[in-house]
Amino acid sequence: MKKLVLEVLTTKWVKLLRVKDQTHRENEFGALGEHTFTAKNGFVLRSFCNIGIEAGVLYTRGYARAKDDRFVEVPSERWLNDCRFAVKEYNEYFSDKKTEPNTVDDDIEVIE
Repeated sequence: MKKLVLEVLTTKWVKLLRVKDQTHRENEFGALGEHTFTAKNGFVLRSFCNIGIEAGVLYTRGYARAKDDRFVEVPSERWLNDCRFAVKEYNEYFSDKKTEPNTVDDDIEVIE
């Protein structure tokens, strides 16, 4: 079972995101030795180097372990919603509970 958990810190000015827990990285992150998982909404989760963002992409933990707890600024609420959808789909896809979609409630933890 693979799992990805994100944490969002809401400040007065911005939202910051980091990977709170990630069970697999790099070529073990996706299916069949892939570094990437693409959700049905087109959002891409990718494990390569370290956490970062692009339009429609979240780079999760990779080989640069010293940067595992790094925060990145969330570019928009829409990006965050698309990311949330992709993380839930990732966790469901690699879950042992395939018959119960969206059973993971702690994919994104909002701390205010």
